[in-house]
Amino acid sequence: MKFIDLGDARRRCLSSTLTSSLEYARKIQSSSSLKRVLFQPMTYLNSWEEFEKGAERLYLQNPMKARYSMKYCHNKGVLWLKLTDNCTCLQYKTEIAQDLKKMEKFIGNLMRHMASKDS
Repeated sequence: MKFIDLGDARRRCLSSTLTSSLEYARKIQSSSSLKRVLFQPMTYLNSWEEFEKGAERLYLQNPMKARYSMKYCHNKGVLWLKLTDNCTCLQYKTEIAQDLKKMEKFIGNLMRHMASKDS
């Protein structure tokens, strides 16, 4: 195995690149608006009504950025629904089969919003 000597000029270049990257990361962390976006926790809502109202409000605020995902784990019998716009993330988790009908109705309404000519 051979080790290659980078030379002083290359070491200085790599060092300055690393330093500028660290300074950029510090600027991002200190920025209050980016901090809100980067460090927004994901929220699990306890009631379906609360999730439905919040998700609809989140979608109507910015329809082009909002997206949802649904995940089902058969072994655990758990269904997850998540709606996010990259700033705020709302999640709902249920093990109750009756909530599935509510979720289907909500997704249908969301699809109607997405397909309408108003947005």
